[in-house]
Amino acid sequence: MLAHSITLKVFSEFEEDADEIKSTLENLIPFDLKKEKVDLRQKSVFGFNQKKIKIFQVNLTKKRQVRLFLQRLNKSLTSEEKSKIIQELSNRLDEELNLFLRFDKKELIENNKFLLTDHGNCFHLKINIAAFPKKRNIAMEQINSIFY
Repeated sequence: MLAHSITLKVFSEFEEDADEIKSTLENLIPFDLKKEKVDLRQKSVFGFNQKKIKIFQVNLTKKRQVRLFLQRLNKSLTSEEKSKIIQELSNRLDEELNLFLRFDKKELIENNKFLLTDHGNCFHLKINIAAFPKKRNIAMEQINSIFY
C-alpha cells in the first residue's frame, strides 16, 4: 500500500458553474462513486469577501479506491509535472506524511489537464502516504514509487 487515504477538494465561487466543477471532480475518480459508496460531500459557506462559495469534497479510504486513483493520477501527469512534484517534495510533504498537490481548476475543467499550481483557484489533493516506520525519508521513497 502506497497511501492510506486521499482527499480531493475544490471550491466553487458564486459566479462559477458549480455543476461543472462538481462533474469535473467526479470525473477525476476512476470508478463510480455511488457503486463504491463514496460520498461526494458538499457544503455552502461564506468566503473572505462574504461571498457564498460551495465546497465539494471526496475522501477515498479503501485500499482499492486509493490504488485506482493513484494509478489514474500517475497516468494523467506529464513527466515534467512528476519531476516538479519530486523536486518540490520537501515543501509538499508535511510532518504527518501528507503530500499536498494543487491542480489548476481551469486546466482541469476545460482541458482535462493536470497542471500543478501554487495559487488558490485549484483542485486540492491531499495524499496520506503509507510509510512503515512512519518516517519522512520512507515516505519520500513511497512518493517516488507512486510517480515513477
